[in-house]
Amino acid sequence: MSEVFTTETEGETKSLAKHFARRLKPGDSVFLRGNLGAGKTTFTAGLAEGLGIADQVISPTFVIAREYLEARLPLLHIDAYRLASAGLQGDALMQELEVAGLGDFDFGATVLEWGESVADRFTPRYEVAFSATDLPDQRVIEVEYFV
Repeated sequence: MSEVFTTETEGETKSLAKHFARRLKPGDSVFLRGNLGAGKTTFTAGLAEGLGIADQVISPTFVIAREYLEARLPLLHIDAYRLASAGLQGDALMQELEVAGLGDFDFGATVLEWGESVADRFTPRYEVAFSATDLPDQRVIEVEYFV
Protein backbone atom coordinates (compact mmCIF):
# COMPACT_ATOMS: atom_id res chain seq x y z
CA MET A 1 0.00 0.00 0.00
CA SER A 2 1.38 3.39 -0.96
CA GLU A 3 -0.07 6.85 -0.32
CA VAL A 4 1.29 10.24 -1.39
CA PHE A 5 0.56 13.52 0.39
CA THR A 6 1.68 17.08 -0.23
CA THR A 7 1.98 19.46 2.70
CA GLU A 8 2.48 23.20 2.35
CA THR A 9 3.69 24.05 5.87
CA GLU A 10 5.37 22.47 8.87
CA GLY A 11 1.99 22.63 10.60
CA GLU A 12 0.40 20.55 7.84
CA THR A 13 3.23 18.00 8.05
CA LYS A 14 2.70 17.76 11.80
CA SER A 15 -1.08 17.44 11.37
CA LEU A 16 -0.65 14.66 8.78
CA ALA A 17 1.54 12.75 11.23
CA LYS A 18 -0.92 13.34 14.08
CA HIS A 19 -3.65 11.64 12.05
CA PHE A 20 -1.24 8.93 10.89
CA ALA A 21 -0.52 8.07 14.55
CA ARG A 22 -4.00 6.52 14.81
CA ARG A 23 -2.76 3.63 12.64
CA LEU A 24 0.11 2.69 14.91
CA LYS A 25 -0.02 -0.44 17.04
CA PRO A 26 2.49 -1.97 19.49
CA GLY A 27 5.47 -3.33 17.61
CA ASP A 28 5.07 -1.06 14.57
CA SER A 29 8.16 0.58 13.13
CA VAL A 30 8.21 3.77 11.08
CA PHE A 31 11.30 4.43 8.96
CA LEU A 32 11.76 8.04 7.91
CA ARG A 33 13.81 8.87 4.79
CA GLY A 34 14.78 12.29 3.56
CA ASN A 35 17.57 14.82 3.48
CA LEU A 36 18.57 16.87 6.49
CA GLY A 37 15.80 19.39 7.16
CA ALA A 38 13.22 17.43 5.14
CA GLY A 39 10.69 17.30 7.99
CA LYS A 40 11.46 14.01 9.72
CA THR A 41 11.55 15.43 13.25
CA THR A 42 8.49 17.60 12.55
CA PHE A 43 6.65 14.46 11.43
CA THR A 44 7.79 12.63 14.57
CA ALA A 45 6.53 15.52 16.72
CA GLY A 46 3.13 15.14 15.05
CA LEU A 47 3.16 11.39 15.69
CA ALA A 48 3.97 12.02 19.34
CA GLU A 49 1.13 14.51 19.64
CA GLY A 50 -1.25 12.03 18.00
CA LEU A 51 -0.18 9.38 20.52
CA GLY A 52 -0.89 11.71 23.42
CA ILE A 53 2.71 12.58 24.26
CA ALA A 54 2.89 15.97 25.94
CA ASP A 55 6.70 16.26 25.95
CA GLN A 56 8.41 18.32 23.27
CA VAL A 57 10.01 16.07 20.66
CA ILE A 58 13.68 16.90 20.18
CA SER A 59 15.85 15.29 17.53
CA PRO A 60 17.89 12.50 19.12
CA THR A 61 20.82 12.97 16.73
CA PHE A 62 23.39 13.37 19.49
CA VAL A 63 21.93 10.90 21.99
CA ILE A 64 20.83 8.39 19.30
CA ALA A 65 17.49 7.56 21.00
CA ARG A 66 14.75 9.18 23.07
CA GLU A 67 11.86 7.39 24.76
CA TYR A 68 8.43 8.89 25.31
CA LEU A 69 6.59 6.51 27.62
CA GLU A 70 3.60 8.50 28.90
CA ALA A 71 1.17 7.97 26.02
CA ARG A 72 -1.57 5.84 24.50
CA LEU A 73 1.29 4.07 22.77
CA PRO A 74 4.87 4.64 23.94
CA LEU A 75 7.29 5.94 21.32
CA LEU A 76 10.98 5.27 20.79
CA HIS A 77 12.58 7.84 18.46
CA ILE A 78 15.95 6.78 17.06
CA ASP A 79 18.15 8.90 14.83
CA ALA A 80 20.87 6.73 13.31
CA TYR A 81 22.46 9.59 11.34
CA ARG A 82 25.71 9.56 13.30
CA LEU A 83 25.90 5.76 13.16
CA ALA A 84 25.15 5.57 9.43
CA SER A 85 27.50 8.45 8.59
CA ALA A 86 30.23 6.58 10.51
CA GLY A 87 29.75 3.73 8.03
CA LEU A 88 27.61 1.39 10.12
CA GLN A 89 25.21 -0.58 7.94
CA GLY A 90 23.36 -3.89 8.17
CA ASP A 91 24.36 -6.09 11.13
CA ALA A 92 26.72 -3.51 12.64
CA LEU A 93 23.97 -0.88 12.61
CA MET A 94 21.47 -3.36 14.11
CA GLN A 95 23.84 -4.09 17.00
CA GLU A 96 24.16 -0.38 17.80
CA LEU A 97 20.39 0.13 17.53
CA GLU A 98 19.82 -2.71 19.97
CA VAL A 99 22.27 -1.08 22.40
CA ALA A 100 20.18 2.12 22.02
CA GLY A 101 17.12 0.21 23.26
CA LEU A 102 15.46 -1.07 20.11
CA GLY A 103 15.57 -4.71 21.18
CA ASP A 104 13.41 -4.12 24.25
CA PHE A 105 10.81 -1.81 22.74
CA ASP A 106 8.21 -4.12 21.17
CA PHE A 107 5.48 -2.75 23.48
CA GLY A 108 5.37 0.60 21.67
CA ALA A 109 6.02 2.13 18.28
CA THR A 110 9.49 2.94 16.99
CA VAL A 111 10.46 5.76 14.65
CA LEU A 112 13.85 5.37 12.98
CA GLU A 113 15.60 8.09 11.01
CA TRP A 114 18.51 7.11 8.77
CA GLY A 115 17.93 3.37 9.26
CA GLU A 116 17.29 2.38 5.64
CA SER A 117 19.96 -0.34 5.63
CA VAL A 118 18.04 -2.35 8.24
CA ALA A 119 14.43 -1.55 7.30
CA ASP A 120 13.77 -4.89 5.63
CA ARG A 121 14.40 -6.63 8.97
CA PHE A 122 11.23 -5.11 10.44
CA THR A 123 7.66 -6.14 9.75
CA PRO A 124 5.19 -4.74 9.96
CA ARG A 125 6.72 -1.40 9.08
CA TYR A 126 5.92 1.90 7.49
CA GLU A 127 8.41 3.70 5.31
CA VAL A 128 7.85 7.44 5.01
CA ALA A 129 9.87 9.32 2.38
CA PHE A 130 10.14 13.13 2.40
CA SER A 131 10.94 15.12 -0.74
CA ALA A 132 11.34 18.88 -0.83
CA THR A 133 9.95 20.97 -3.67
CA ASP A 134 10.81 24.44 -4.96
CA LEU A 135 8.58 26.00 -2.29
CA PRO A 136 10.36 26.48 1.08
CA ASP A 137 8.08 24.42 3.36
CA GLN A 138 6.27 22.24 0.82
CA ARG A 139 6.93 18.53 1.12
CA VAL A 140 5.84 15.49 -0.85
CA ILE A 141 5.43 12.68 1.65
CA GLU A 142 5.06 9.08 0.46
CA VAL A 143 3.91 6.44 2.95
CA GLU A 144 4.34 2.73 2.24
CA TYR A 145 3.27 -0.16 4.45
CA PHE A 146 5.07 -3.51 4.49
CA VAL A 147 3.72 -6.65 6.15
